[in-house]
Amino acid sequence: MTDDASDTAASAAKYGIELDDCANTIVVRFRRESQVHHAAVVVSGSKRIDVNGALKAALHAQRISFADREFVLSSTRMEYGGVTAFGLPAGWSVVVDKLVMERSEIVMGAGVRGAKLVLEPGLLLKLPNVLVAAIAT
Repeated sequence: MTDDASDTAASAAKYGIELDDCANTIVVRFRRESQVHHAAVVVSGSKRIDVNGALKAALHAQRISFADREFVLSSTRMEYGGVTAFGLPAGWSVVVDKLVMERSEIVMGAGVRGAKLVLEPGLLLKLPNVLVAAIAT
């Protein structure tokens, strides 16, 4: 896969993949009990995360925001735009939208912009600190 097709919509169009079968991984920063935490959020390419509603509730967060680019790059050692839920720092939560789990197969980032992973979403359940919740609209 070329870098120009690392964007979800571009790769879906180029390779004939439904956006519902694409899964984006987004890193968020949140406060809970006065401590800062980070989580990777996996959501379908056709949906938006309900950040201040459903995601905030799922993480029991007091405040939540998207993590800044420099932090994501340095802490994950992955390329921005290619972040995956696999190989994240210890202690991070992984929140997977329930609609992702309903797909038979998903296509998601592989840690670099020039590659994608194709897998059964059930493999995400093997990650530590994983939570499946209805977080997308």
